[in-house]
Amino acid sequence: MYMRRLNAHLGGAQHDLILMTLKLFNAMVGFADGREKRAIMDGFAWGMKSLPKLLAMRRRAPSGGKQDSFAKADIRTLFITFILSFVSPTTPVR
Repeated sequence: MYMRRLNAHLGGAQHDLILMTLKLFNAMVGFADGREKRAIMDGFAWGMKSLPKLLAMRRRAPSGGKQDSFAKADIRTLFITFILSFVSPTTPVR
Protein backbone atom coordinates (compact mmCIF):
# COMPACT_ATOMS: atom_id res chain seq x y z
CA MET A 1 0.00 0.00 0.00
CA TYR A 2 2.76 2.47 0.87
CA MET A 3 4.71 1.64 -2.30
CA ARG A 4 1.92 2.99 -4.50
CA ARG A 5 1.98 6.30 -2.64
CA LEU A 6 5.79 6.54 -2.74
CA ASN A 7 5.81 5.80 -6.46
CA ALA A 8 3.19 8.51 -6.98
CA HIS A 9 5.42 11.04 -5.20
CA LEU A 10 8.21 10.37 -7.70
CA GLY A 11 5.93 11.34 -10.56
CA GLY A 12 4.98 14.67 -9.02
CA ALA A 13 6.35 18.13 -9.67
CA GLN A 14 7.46 19.00 -6.12
CA HIS A 15 11.24 18.68 -6.05
CA ASP A 16 11.46 18.51 -2.25
CA LEU A 17 8.98 15.64 -2.14
CA ILE A 18 10.91 13.75 -4.84
CA LEU A 19 14.16 14.27 -2.90
CA MET A 20 12.67 12.98 0.34
CA THR A 21 11.06 10.00 -1.40
CA LEU A 22 14.35 8.98 -2.99
CA LYS A 23 16.13 9.36 0.36
CA LEU A 24 13.49 7.13 1.92
CA PHE A 25 13.86 4.51 -0.83
CA ASN A 26 17.64 4.50 -0.31
CA ALA A 27 17.19 4.09 3.44
CA MET A 28 14.67 1.27 2.98
CA VAL A 29 17.02 -0.67 0.70
CA GLY A 30 19.86 -0.42 3.20
CA PHE A 31 17.72 -1.16 6.27
CA ALA A 32 18.52 -4.37 8.18
CA ASP A 33 21.35 -5.34 5.85
CA GLY A 34 19.05 -5.23 2.83
CA ARG A 35 16.48 -7.77 3.94
CA GLU A 36 13.72 -5.93 2.09
CA LYS A 37 15.73 -5.25 -1.08
CA ARG A 38 13.75 -7.69 -3.18
CA ALA A 39 10.37 -6.40 -2.00
CA ILE A 40 11.38 -2.83 -2.78
CA MET A 41 12.75 -3.80 -6.17
CA ASP A 42 9.51 -5.61 -7.02
CA GLY A 43 7.29 -2.81 -5.70
CA PHE A 44 9.11 0.06 -7.39
CA ALA A 45 7.36 1.37 -10.53
CA TRP A 46 10.19 0.87 -13.03
CA GLY A 47 7.83 1.54 -15.94
CA MET A 48 6.82 5.07 -14.92
CA LYS A 49 7.01 7.62 -17.71
CA SER A 50 8.47 10.20 -15.33
CA LEU A 51 11.60 8.20 -14.45
CA PRO A 52 13.75 9.56 -17.31
CA LYS A 53 13.10 13.10 -16.09
CA LEU A 54 14.75 12.21 -12.76
CA LEU A 55 18.03 11.66 -14.58
CA ALA A 56 17.83 15.17 -16.03
CA MET A 57 17.12 16.91 -12.72
CA ARG A 58 20.28 18.19 -11.11
CA ARG A 59 21.37 21.03 -8.92
CA ARG A 60 23.79 23.50 -10.39
CA ALA A 61 26.77 24.34 -8.20
CA PRO A 62 27.24 28.04 -7.55
CA SER A 63 30.02 29.51 -9.64
CA GLY A 64 33.30 29.73 -7.80
CA GLY A 65 32.45 27.05 -5.25
CA LYS A 66 32.95 23.33 -5.38
CA GLN A 67 30.20 21.30 -3.79
CA ASP A 68 30.37 17.74 -2.47
CA SER A 69 27.73 15.88 -4.49
CA PHE A 70 26.92 13.42 -1.69
CA ALA A 71 26.75 15.96 1.13
CA LYS A 72 23.74 17.65 -0.45
CA ALA A 73 22.64 15.20 -3.11
CA ASP A 74 20.36 16.24 -5.92
CA ILE A 75 17.57 14.16 -7.46
CA ARG A 76 19.76 12.62 -10.15
CA THR A 77 22.45 11.55 -7.66
CA LEU A 78 19.87 10.02 -5.31
CA PHE A 79 18.19 8.14 -8.16
CA ILE A 80 21.50 6.72 -9.37
CA THR A 81 22.49 5.66 -5.85
CA PHE A 82 19.07 4.01 -5.49
CA ILE A 83 19.63 2.00 -8.66
CA LEU A 84 23.15 1.05 -7.60
CA SER A 85 22.00 0.05 -4.12
CA PHE A 86 20.63 -3.18 -5.58
CA VAL A 87 24.10 -4.20 -6.73
CA SER A 88 26.41 -5.68 -4.12
CA PRO A 89 29.69 -7.60 -4.24
CA THR A 90 27.76 -10.79 -3.56
CA THR A 91 25.29 -10.28 -6.42
CA PRO A 92 25.62 -13.24 -8.80
CA VAL A 93 26.58 -12.45 -12.38
CA ARG A 94 24.64 -14.46 -14.95
